[in-house]
Amino acid sequence: LTSNPQFNITSPLFNTLGNGSNGIAIIEGNLSTNATLVKRDVGQIYNVAYIISNLTIMPNTTLTIGEGVVIKFANYYNGIIVNGALVSVGSVKSPIVFTSIKDDSKGGDTNGDGNTTVPTKGNWSSITFNSSNLDASNVIRNCILNYGGAYNSNITVNNCKVTIDSCRIEQLYYNAIGIYGSAS
Repeated sequence: LTSNPQFNITSPLFNTLGNGSNGIAIIEGNLSTNATLVKRDVGQIYNVAYIISNLTIMPNTTLTIGEGVVIKFANYYNGIIVNGALVSVGSVKSPIVFTSIKDDSKGGDTNGDGNTTVPTKGNWSSITFNSSNLDASNVIRNCILNYGGAYNSNITVNNCKVTIDSCRIEQLYYNAIGIYGSAS
């Protein structure tokens, strides 16, 4: 997450089509250094999707997601746990998308199976915000969240502050938003 690779997409030797997945995989684990995800073009894929399994943003750490970024989750138990801060601010013209890897309508055919699979409610779990000394920085604005909520609310807010503004949260297995404890 903290690397910033540069890809020479104009090279005739650089081809990323026909793979098991057409995305940038984020290795699951703990993010303990501030990081930013931005739109990237790789090979013939423009604005390639990031594939996240399970990611925990550790205390005193901020993950910032830029406008237009597409995040896809591979399985029903995948999601993001925020113990630091998540700053996810899209725009009306370029929203940030959190969706299933089976959702070809956002970020293309990331799982490389054509239309063999289709997204359904509960394809991924949730973004869970927990109390932290950075929770006043948490924001999800101009985002689209589809096909999540496998186990609980698609956005879960536990004893912390999160600003959720101008988002579309659709096609969920459970609730869109769950607010617990002293959350605001």
